[in-house]
Amino acid sequence: EPHLQQYVAIEPTSPHALTNLGNVLFQLRRPAEAAELLGRALQYDPDYSAAHVSYFQALLAAGKQKEAVAALHAAHAAMPSVAPLAHRLAWMLATSANDDIRNPAEALQVAERLSANAPPNADNLGVLAAAQAANGQFDAAVANAHQAASLARQQGNEPLARRIESHLRFYEAQRPYIE
Repeated sequence: EPHLQQYVAIEPTSPHALTNLGNVLFQLRRPAEAAELLGRALQYDPDYSAAHVSYFQALLAAGKQKEAVAALHAAHAAMPSVAPLAHRLAWMLATSANDDIRNPAEALQVAERLSANAPPNADNLGVLAAAQAANGQFDAAVANAHQAASLARQQGNEPLARRIESHLRFYEAQRPYIE
């Protein structure tokens, strides 16, 4: 940390320096400080992918869920082909208990694009099922959740299969899964 503090003192507008220090502070469980530095990094370089990926995580860890979703939107807009960002955005929009964050229609759009741009996999089908359920498409959600759990088992990922099956119970009861 002290070396990175010096780096930021020497190069206060360097997105690289700010992001590196922000990531270290995040690892040291100081997410609010990390988020401030990562936000500054993005002010200096709005397209800096490393800062985008870390920024929303630091905001979430700092308990700033609404700001985290806004940062995730910005990250996804800057890097639409980065599947983990699309996955996380769709999941949060579909499953958030916060009405200010939850946006089932947008979640479904993001999840459908994610699934269309990649071979079927358990993660993408699981988030698609959550988005479908959030939109009241329970039959489709059930079918995709079953397929997602099956793929997770084929990949040897039993914890993921069980997690998807726990969500499946909601869809079968005609209810969306809400975190």
